This record gives sequence, C-alpha cells and structure tokens, in this order.
Amino acid sequence: GEPGIGKSRLVSALREHLEADPHRQLRYQCSPYHMNSALFPVIAQYERSAGFARDDSPEQKLDKLKSLLLGSGVPLGQTQALFAAMLSLPVDRYPPLNLSPQQQKAKTLKALAGQVEALAQHQSVVVVIEDAHWIDPTTQEMLDVLLPRVQSLPVLLVLTYRPEYTPAWIGQPNAISLTLSRLNRRQGAQLVAELTDGKALPPEVLEEILVHTDGVPLFVEELTKSVLESKFMRSADDRYVLDGPLPALAIPTTLRDSLVARLDRLAPIREIAQIGACIGREFSYELLAALSPVRGVQLDTALEQLTRTGLVFQRGTPPDALYTFKHALVQDAAYDSLLKSKRSHVHAQIAQQLEENFSYAIANEPEVLALHFARAGLHERAVPYWMQAGQRALHRVALSEAVGHLSTALSVNERAPASIARDRQELDIRMLLTKAHQSLLGWPATQVIQALEPARDIAVRLGEHKKLVAMLSYFGAYYLDRSDFAGAENVIEQLRALAESLSSPLILMAVQTMEIATRSYMGEFRQARQATDRLLLRVDADEPLLASPILNYEVRSGTRLWSAMGLMSLGYPDQARQAVLDGLQLARPAGPAFHLVWCLNFGSGTLLRRGETRLAREWIAEAQSLAREHAMTFMLDCQVSTYHGWALIEDGDYEEGYGELTRGQSLWRNTGGVSGLPGQNTCRARALIALGRFDEARQVLEDALEIINRTGHRAAEAEVHRMVGEVNLRASTPDIQGATAAYLKSLEVARAQEAKGLELRAASSLASLWRDQGKRRDAHELLAPVYDWFTEGFDTRDLREAKALLAQLA
Repeated sequence: GEPGIGKSRLVSALREHLEADPHRQLRYQCSPYHMNSALFPVIAQYERSAGFARDDSPEQKLDKLKSLLLGSGVPLGQTQALFAAMLSLPVDRYPPLNLSPQQQKAKTLKALAGQVEALAQHQSVVVVIEDAHWIDPTTQEMLDVLLPRVQSLPVLLVLTYRPEYTPAWIGQPNAISLTLSRLNRRQGAQLVAELTDGKALPPEVLEEILVHTDGVPLFVEELTKSVLESKFMRSADDRYVLDGPLPALAIPTTLRDSLVARLDRLAPIREIAQIGACIGREFSYELLAALSPVRGVQLDTALEQLTRTGLVFQRGTPPDALYTFKHALVQDAAYDSLLKSKRSHVHAQIAQQLEENFSYAIANEPEVLALHFARAGLHERAVPYWMQAGQRALHRVALSEAVGHLSTALSVNERAPASIARDRQELDIRMLLTKAHQSLLGWPATQVIQALEPARDIAVRLGEHKKLVAMLSYFGAYYLDRSDFAGAENVIEQLRALAESLSSPLILMAVQTMEIATRSYMGEFRQARQATDRLLLRVDADEPLLASPILNYEVRSGTRLWSAMGLMSLGYPDQARQAVLDGLQLARPAGPAFHLVWCLNFGSGTLLRRGETRLAREWIAEAQSLAREHAMTFMLDCQVSTYHGWALIEDGDYEEGYGELTRGQSLWRNTGGVSGLPGQNTCRARALIALGRFDEARQVLEDALEIINRTGHRAAEAEVHRMVGEVNLRASTPDIQGATAAYLKSLEVARAQEAKGLELRAASSLASLWRDQGKRRDAHELLAPVYDWFTEGFDTRDLREAKALLAQLA
C-alpha cells in the first residue's frame, strides 16, 4: 500500500494479537538511509536480539552472540564465526574460516536462513520485514534463500511495502498479497470518533477532515490530532464546539502541513524532533544529547513530551534509549520544517560527532557519515566515506550495494571544486566502480565502459601509467568480447606506444596478450602463434604475472590457453593438448579462482575439439563447482552453461545440450557479448540437424555468418560453411549442389587461414560426399594430401575418421 495507508499499524495489531500464543518473532526494519548497506536490517535485528550495548567490549558482544545462537538451537560450529564477521566483530576465537568473500557471503546467507529453520523446529516463527521497498540487495538475497526452506515449516513471513516494490514470490501457492485501499467516508468518520474518544466534532470540522485526508489513515489520525490541539474549539460534554466561525486556514490541507502545525505548537521540543529527524528515522539518546541545545533534565523532559504526542516512540531508558519516528512521513515533516541552512549545520555536527566519538559508525557504517557530510555540503569529506562503503561492499561481494555507494561517491565528487586531488579521487572511484559493474553484469556490459571511459583521460592527464595499463587492458577485453576488432587494435597500439615510451616489459606483455586473443578471434592463427612465442620468451618462468588486476588474468597460464585455440586450428592437436594441460597446471596455484574457472572452461573447448569429451566434462564439472563455491553467478550461468551444453552435444545428448548451450549463449548476448558466438552456433546447428530441425539449423548458421561478415570474427568461419554444407546435405530435401558449394567455401577459408585442422574437417566432409557420388578418386586426391601433412594427433577424432575414410577410398 501507499505511504500512510496503515501497513505498520496492521503489523502492530498482528503482533498484539499473537502475544498470547507461544512463538518467536524476528523483525527487520528496512531504511531509506541504508538501501545500499548490505544486510542492514538483519544486522540491526541481531544486535537488538543479542542485547548489544554501545560500551560492550568485543568479547562481551561475542558472548552475547553465542548465548543468542544457543537459544535459537542453531549448531554453533562455523555459524558463530560467520555471524561475528557479519556483525564486524573479531573472529580470532574461532577456527579460521578459510573462505573467499564469495563463499563467506553464500554461507552467511544460508546460515541466516538456517537460524529461522532451527527456530521453527521448536515453535512457530513470525518474520516481519517492514518497508521492503527500501530493502538492500543482500537482504533480498537472504530472503530468496530463506523462502524455499520454510515452505513446510510453521513460519509466517509478513512484508510491508509500497507499490514500487514487486516481490518475486507473488503467485506462489503459499503467498498471499493484500493490497490496502483507502478508508471510505464511514470508516474515516469511525477513526475520527475513536481518536476523539467518541466526542463528536462539529459537522463542518469533520467534513473538512474527511475531504482533506481522502481516506489515508495516517492523515486522518494526524489531522484529527492537529484539530484537537488547536485553539478554535473547546470541549463541551459529549462533543466539541467551535468558539466562532471556522477560520479559513484553520485546518491544514496536507499531511505535511498537519504535522508541521503539530510540531509548531510544540515549540519547546520542536528542535529536538528536528535534530532527531536529521539523524534518521531512528536516533539514539546518546547522539541526540551530544547535539541538543539542552542537556540533562531539560532534555529528558522534552523527550518525554515528544513521546507523549505519539509522533515518536521510545525503546529502552536513557542514556541507552532509542527513539523512532512513528512513520517515515513524520520524520520527513520534521526534517522539512527545519531551514536548509540550519539543516546543513546539524548534519555537519552529526558527522563530526560520529567521526570523533562513534568509531563503530566509521568502521561499520561509513555510508552514514558520508550521507551527513554530503547533506552538510562538505562533499570533499563525504567522498572518502562513500568509497570506503563501496570497498566494504565489494569485499563482502555485495555488488549491487557497491555500485550504489560508488555511483554516489562519483556524483558527490563532481560537486567538489576542480583540483588534481578531485581528479585522482575520481580515477580511484571509477576503477572500483568498473570492478563492481564487471563482477555484477559481466565483461561486455556497457555500464563498465561508461564507468571507465572518462577515467582513461584522467589517468593520461595525471600520468597514472599503472592504472592506465589496467584500464586499457580492460578496454581491449571489452572490445574483444564484442568482436570490435578495430577498437581492440586501437587499444593495442595505445599500449604499445605506452610500453615504448616507458620502456616497460610488463606493458609489452599486456600488448602481446591482447594481440594473441585478437588475432585468434580474427582467424589469423599464424600471427597469433607468433605473438604467443614472443610473449612466452618474455615471461618469467618462476613468477606469475597478472596482465590486469581488473581482468583477474594470469599471463603464463592464459597465454597457453589462447595458444591452444590456434594450435588446434593450425593442425597441431597434440601441442594444443599439452598447452591446455600446462596452462591449467600453472593456473591452479597462480591466480584467483575466477581465472581458474575461465581456464577450465576455455581449455575444455580444446579437449572437445579433439574429441576428449570425458576429460572435458571433468574440467567443466570442476569449473561449475568452483563457480558455485565462489558465488560466480555470471560465470556459472553463462560460461559454464555454454561449455556444458557443448559437451552434451558432443556426447550425443542433443536436446539437453542444445538447451543448455542456448541458455548460456543468450545470457552472453544480453550483456553485449559476441565473441565465440559463431563457433557456438556451429555446435547448436549440429544438434538441430541431429534433431531433424533443419530450418532452425539454417537460421542459426545464417546468424553466425552475419556476425562474421559484420565483425570479422573469423575463427570459426570455415566450420560455419562446413555446417551449412551439412544442413544442405542432410535436410529432408537434400541440396547436393548447395552442400558441395558450402564445403568448397569451407576449404577456401581454411586454406587462406593456413588452418590445417579446419581444412581436414572440410576435406573429410567433401570427400565423403564425393565417395557417395562415386567420385572415389577425386575424394582420395582431395583428402590424402591434407591427412599426410599431419605429424601428430592421430588419436583425435578428426584424424581417426579421416584415416577410416581414406581406407574406404583406397
């Protein structure tokens, strides 16, 4: 329902209704101040439930956490360490987690869901999530993990949210959606009567209330209270009467005006409410006392008066009390009633107090300090805290939150006066934002390049060569993934010029790495091999080197994987196999898990081309396990899925393999990715031919040729033409002439590329057709010289099949 419609009041009534029944209740309050604070409502709930006090030592808090977990029935084990880390407490007293950030996040979300599950084993559980329209992405992920686990348990999950939030589980059989409508006139009048204790208002006053509030319960309540507190009516027995004609502007016409009018009549305590509103929907006595113009008894008295109005609720007793505005709209009204200049001053005071006396806030909620500094107009002081919040979110693999914090940092940084310091800060923000976007959306996502493009000019201007190399490496990868080879070659030239001007062998390695990939995709396999040989001569055999920290790419292993692609096409399948084995061996200890997953997948492609499907599937399974373990959703859903589908097709499981490959490919296309699509389409076409879906196979191959002709992505061009021949030959109405022409075109392309591996396939297909046409001599004369050229790989599928065909033609 809309704001003020009564969502929170209904939840409160539900909780009161359930008080007599034994149950456990978990309450998560989302906040507009913390939409990018990972697990904010969860952390707040745990701190409340455990009874953390501000002056508790870390050890005391850990003891309280242990007691809480013991009381919930959760097996302690690793859970204590996971929750301690979530609550930013030291984890030294527990055995080391030895988990990557991705693993730790995934296990934490499962443990949170597991606690609800454990509680539900003993009694009913009510989980209340209020204002879910402000939920942070990681808490949303926690919900997505929780829901499937509680479907058969005595758990009631209640969410309140405004219309802009759309729950993913709407429509499920165990989910009910209740849309709250406004009150009609009769209901509105009934609510007014309850607020006046049954004493009737003058008819014209009641009419004004009902007209202005338009059935919004909160507005009905506040406007009625505002009228009761006014001076134009008096109580007389069972009713209120006017002292004279109803003044024209006596009754506020908006909820905000009504709330401001109430605050104005509370002049002695209005400033306390305004300061509290600047702090947030919830504020502590301790922080308020540090900012208030009154102290001690005066402050306590003012707060007592404020809570009696019903505008603010109190939990606990001073100095440990917490105060919460009755509704976000109440906080907004108190906040808006403060002059802008005064507001800025209060925000500056809040930020200063947090920075000097609340170290917990700096360590665990840097975004709160950033917000107050920004609202105070102190943008230069706000930006480092936004960056700190973004880095913290990145470390916790809260990627959406990281993007939010860093995007805010960028916009706030732009408001600071122009300076070299501002430019350096922008460069650092954009580097972090690039990493967050890439991890969240994939390599070719346009958001990545939009974040990075302006940073390149800044890095050039500031002479930040190391960062410039990292960015250019990413630009190259971005262009490669989109098969924009002109863009990639432009980046190669920029890097080459940079390497020469700085006499940097490391930059030259980045150049050659990119050149290998570019030449390979363009079908220039000989040039790619030459670049590989040059690079491997330069790389220190004893030290792994990252080409780019953004790309998570390790030179020695990655180069061997790229070389294998060209070696297979050039006709050296055994050397290709050894290259992927060597590359994988180097990747295991050398670099990040991301790179190992890429190596396993990319290397399995070489094995599949050799016909080694069993080993390839072992590698793909390992990549799948690693991607799951490290929460690499994009790698899992896109790359692993693509290679798994290819392997299934090679094993003859055409239906499932086609579906799996197509799903992975669709995700890649959605990010803007193009590289690899022509080769994948030849595999999809093979599955469609086997399934008798020839028209679809033609469409898939036409798509591949369109990509080739548009982009110059020619690595699989010969194979695409060969598969066109296969479709023409095997269709329900064979086109022999079309098949012959396509095979000849495949031969032409393969020979131009000096790709003996691809030439062998094309020659075998055409020789097989000629054999069936009785042209045995022509077939033998075509295939024999190609087969005789080979000096290795005789155990591969292609060479075994070619040998068998030559035996038939002899």
